[in-house]
Amino acid sequence: MFRLYLLFHLLYLIYCVDIKNFVPFGIEHNDKSLENDLNYVTEPISLSVRYSFFNKFYDELRISSHGLIMFGNETCSLSYKSSDPFPFQDLVCVAPFWINTNFTYETLKNIFYREILLKTEPQTLYQITKILRTGFPKLAAQRMFWAFVVTWYDLPDIKNEINRNTYQAILTTNGFYSFTLFTYHQLEWSQDSTGNHARIGFNAGDNVNYYQLKKSLSPQILSIVNDSNIGIPGQFIFHTTGHVNDIQCETSTGLQVSPFRGSIYGGYEFRLHGICFKRSTYEIRVDNHVVDNCRVLNSLYIVCTMPMLMDSGKIKIELFDNEEKKLVDTTNFLAHVPEDHGELILKNYINLTHQIADPNNEELILEFQSNEITKKYLFKIVIYDYATQFSSNNQTLYNRTRQKIDLGLGYLNLSSIGNLTVRYDSLFSVNTDPNDRVHALQISFEMKHKPGWLRSALFVGAKIFTAATSLNAAYCPAWLLLQTDPRQYLEQVPVCPCQMPTQPWPEEFHGFRIDEGCDARKPIEKTCAYHRKARGCYRKKSDTTWAGAQCCYDEHGKFIEQGNEGAGTLDVVSPDANSWLEKSLSMFGHFFSDFLSYWSCCRSLLISEEMCKEYYKYRPAGRCEDFESESIEKHGDPYFATLNGSVYAFRGQGEFTLLALPDFNGQEIQIRLSSNENDGNVGIEAFVIGFLQGKRRVQFELFSKYQSCEIRIDTKLIEVPHEEFAVAVLIYEDEFIKIKRKANGAFKISFPTAHFRLRVTIRPTFDFFDLETLVQREKFNKLSTPSYGLLGDVNGLTFPNGTRISINESDEQMLFEYGQSWRVSRNSSLFHYSFDDMFDSTIKSELNSSEEMKSTEQNCHESGTENEYCTKDMLSNEEDNFHHWESVNVVIDENVLLQTTSGSVSTGKCISLNFLLLLLLKNVFF
Repeated sequence: MFRLYLLFHLLYLIYCVDIKNFVPFGIEHNDKSLENDLNYVTEPISLSVRYSFFNKFYDELRISSHGLIMFGNETCSLSYKSSDPFPFQDLVCVAPFWINTNFTYETLKNIFYREILLKTEPQTLYQITKILRTGFPKLAAQRMFWAFVVTWYDLPDIKNEINRNTYQAILTTNGFYSFTLFTYHQLEWSQDSTGNHARIGFNAGDNVNYYQLKKSLSPQILSIVNDSNIGIPGQFIFHTTGHVNDIQCETSTGLQVSPFRGSIYGGYEFRLHGICFKRSTYEIRVDNHVVDNCRVLNSLYIVCTMPMLMDSGKIKIELFDNEEKKLVDTTNFLAHVPEDHGELILKNYINLTHQIADPNNEELILEFQSNEITKKYLFKIVIYDYATQFSSNNQTLYNRTRQKIDLGLGYLNLSSIGNLTVRYDSLFSVNTDPNDRVHALQISFEMKHKPGWLRSALFVGAKIFTAATSLNAAYCPAWLLLQTDPRQYLEQVPVCPCQMPTQPWPEEFHGFRIDEGCDARKPIEKTCAYHRKARGCYRKKSDTTWAGAQCCYDEHGKFIEQGNEGAGTLDVVSPDANSWLEKSLSMFGHFFSDFLSYWSCCRSLLISEEMCKEYYKYRPAGRCEDFESESIEKHGDPYFATLNGSVYAFRGQGEFTLLALPDFNGQEIQIRLSSNENDGNVGIEAFVIGFLQGKRRVQFELFSKYQSCEIRIDTKLIEVPHEEFAVAVLIYEDEFIKIKRKANGAFKISFPTAHFRLRVTIRPTFDFFDLETLVQREKFNKLSTPSYGLLGDVNGLTFPNGTRISINESDEQMLFEYGQSWRVSRNSSLFHYSFDDMFDSTIKSELNSSEEMKSTEQNCHESGTENEYCTKDMLSNEEDNFHHWESVNVVIDENVLLQTTSGSVSTGKCISLNFLLLLLLKNVFF
């Protein structure tokens, strides 16, 4: 019975093994396994790609039980000894741990392998891509789309089977460059039966090119489980396209931080890189506070743990030389408050987030939902406590403190608990707390990640405020004495819409987002506790100040003006105020300015009707104006809806100016158009938004074959969270732009100072974008300098030389020439390219002269040829002008990479960046 149990236990380890930093492996992950023969070498294994290794391409490989991966048909002989020095003639191999092995007596399989394809394992390839970017951020900018993983698991020592080795090798490519990853989990033996030690390295088979780790062929080889060239113990990355490149520190970018954004609650790892670190210790300051848990991994990286931060927005990170006591370099980190999704977890979410608790007389009671989330996942409850006092004399915050409190309950199944009571005196000292001290408690639920689960950015919680009863009662009279004429703030905040759509109530309308405290999409009994006669409220902050508007509506969507009828109130400090406007009232600004004052004046036990009237005098509802309703118009193929409401077709290819706004920081949107080889349709594969005066760029690029969308701020690649739940996620926000992924998967892009915004949707097939431009026509009419580009201005279309044309022009050639006139040159392109020659290779349809395209287009019309096929034929004449990067000449056909026969790439098939993306442009006026 014991033997049977042991066997099942061993089987579990093999089939369900999960090792840190390893790609998941085993039979359950569809791995194949090697036979337990003495000198086993697999038959040739066909690959779905032509893999580049030392400037040659291979479409098959073999795996040896002795720790080798060999390329080609003629290199499978093991006549070479592992103890012989490199280089070897004709043996083309990757040697993650070359040593003679013998596990013929093993009852279980020990060596596993599989090919990883994007269509079957996108998350695994995403994991590999993230690892590679730590070592080769420029070369690995594009996502890996193929990999081959081999795992040598629990290999026994020839001399003593108690000693075991476990390591993994990964071959991978992004279509441009090839990489090899070695990860060592356990190394307990390194000698074969003759006493020779293992080797780690690469051999090109030409007797010239090879690479070998220095500790190879020596007892020190076992210590590589603690070594690394990327700062992760036991892990190594090499670039193996043309020759083997080890990691080298990059100094051209200056100090960088990865990730570049994160939660203000801290507790996660961040890395400093971008310069060479020559000292063993440095002083790191985050927001002027010394971080004492940093360590220099190597010359490339310093790793720290992010502390709790007091403020959101841009946080300065400084690097100081300890010996010379001087500043070495600085970089900025973007801190944000995570999206609050407490309603997914808590039954009493509304009561918790919209009240002021008295810590002397009340307990914190958490009532949990019983739903698919709380039943399926385990959560740890953590409380982040921010506390401060407020000086009414100069209206400043002082004695600001912060602490993280783990309730120590571990990971819980919340549905089985029902509810949980937490005493306030277990969180902070209630008896000795000053009466004017206020605590903001973020009750968070951190989801446990199990092997095989998608990583999720979900961070659900509820923010509640606690204040002593004496402060609540006495605050209103003191607050009223400090108030000034509210008209100065009303001039700063957005004007509310007089009518809100109700069928259905929108999540957002003209930039006004729904107020979670009065959400018309919820049952009335569960919302609008502070606006009892309202059915729904919306908020929008000022673009230039702390202030914001709150607009409330009755059940018919009509704007409510009077406070006692449930009206909204002016926010002198908006809850959405950005800390980059100035430093910084943080989350307490709105509380003291607008929320505690309302509670004290209108909701406390000591209120009077006159005091509440006075409150509404200083916090009025503001005013409203009529807004035109938003309408969504669907367009087909390459149609552009102009700013004056007309529509025309344009089938040009290359990069073009879509819309330029000189009055708004020189803002410009450029698009990249390409054709689909399957049906000849023309669409947009990428777009970039540039702020010329601020020298900022935001770029979206969709890779159909990769099934991924890349977002870049300037040149930095933005990590888009992978969510398991349909929740809204803030992707990025600064003083120029805000990018948010909505619950339905669409991206919303808005700009603080511009009178338009964008909505971007990726279709489920990942072959199209849908882009909607929402423009305020009234404000566009008042522009001193008109807009220009493919969308024209509010009066129509104008050539760059000022010549205006009619959109009703029946001459298609004229409209084609108009579109071509807004072609972007290489020098004026705002797009970021990971490689120097990507402009020429990616814009495969760009001709040296627009006259040549115009002439060819005219010939197509005269011959009566269908436009889509004619355009394809026209482009084929340009195929000799395009080349790939360095020596990596590959094209993509379905899921198979094929080697091109020369240095040029035929436009009849797509090079790996030229995937068709169709971006439908819709201009919606409000």
